[in-house]
Amino acid sequence: NVQVIRNFTGVDNRSLFNIDDTKSYLQNNMTADYFPLMKSRQGYQYLNGSTIAGICRGLSSWKNSELNAVYNDGNWYKYNGTSWTSIASGLSTTAFCSFCNFQGNLSGINLLMANGVDAVKKYDGTTVSNLNNAPSGITYIDAHDNRVYGAAGNTIYFSALRKPEDWT
Repeated sequence: NVQVIRNFTGVDNRSLFNIDDTKSYLQNNMTADYFPLMKSRQGYQYLNGSTIAGICRGLSSWKNSELNAVYNDGNWYKYNGTSWTSIASGLSTTAFCSFCNFQGNLSGINLLMANGVDAVKKYDGTTVSNLNNAPSGITYIDAHDNRVYGAAGNTIYFSALRKPEDWT
C-alpha cells in the first residue's frame, strides 16, 4: 500500500500505533538520498576486477564514493570501479579497523582510520599519512559536531573544534 504523506516530519522507529501520520515507520533498505523522496536502496552488486585474498579487516568509503578496504596482508586498498589498488602498506595484519570521514580545517574531506595498533591514519583521496598528534592506541574513531572522537581502552579522546590534529 502506498501512503502519501503531504507534511513529512521524519522517520520514527517506535510502534506503528504510537507515531503521527506525518512520520514514516523505520524501514529496511530505504534511502533518503533523493530527499524529500524515500526510495528503495539499490541492491548489492558484484565488484569487477581482481580479488584480494585474505580477510578484510575494515571496509569504508571515502566521501561516500570510493570504496576502501584494509586486509590482513597489511595493505590498505581503494577500488576505482574496475580494480583494487594498494595505497598504503605495513599496517597491522590482525587488528580490525574503524573509519570516519572528516574535514574540519584540513584541505578537503579525509577518511580517518584507527585500529588500536598503528598510528591513526588519514587518506585525502591520493595519499595515506599519519594524523598528527592523535593519541596512540585509538581503536575506534568517529566524528560528531565538527570534532573527531577516538576510544582507546576505557578512555574517550576528542579533538579541538574543527581541528582533527589538535587533541590537547
